[in-house]
Amino acid sequence: KKPIVAVLSTGDELLDVDAKQQQLQPGEIFDANRPMLIAACEEEDVNVVDLGIHRDVRIEFSNAENWLTEAIESDADVLITSGGVSMGDKDFVKPAIAKAGKVHFG
Repeated sequence: KKPIVAVLSTGDELLDVDAKQQQLQPGEIFDANRPMLIAACEEEDVNVVDLGIHRDVRIEFSNAENWLTEAIESDADVLITSGGVSMGDKDFVKPAIAKAGKVHFG
């Protein structure tokens, strides 16, 4: 069986590279990591689930079950996240994953 990899980006500053709004506003950046990670996984011939961009508000530790449930329900064998793992006051990804599973890198 091919492994299933779910890919998730987090951050209020992220704009999808396919967004109709191609003009960045102050404080915004294009989410280049998620498409690159998806392409790398596809190159290795694994099944990929694109979980999109989740805003920091949605990633709050108390609401972590929402996006973790989405990742789990995708039947992914691995969850790759980009963003939200520094020491900022809105960086809840690592503690949320640690509560629900095992953090291998980060």
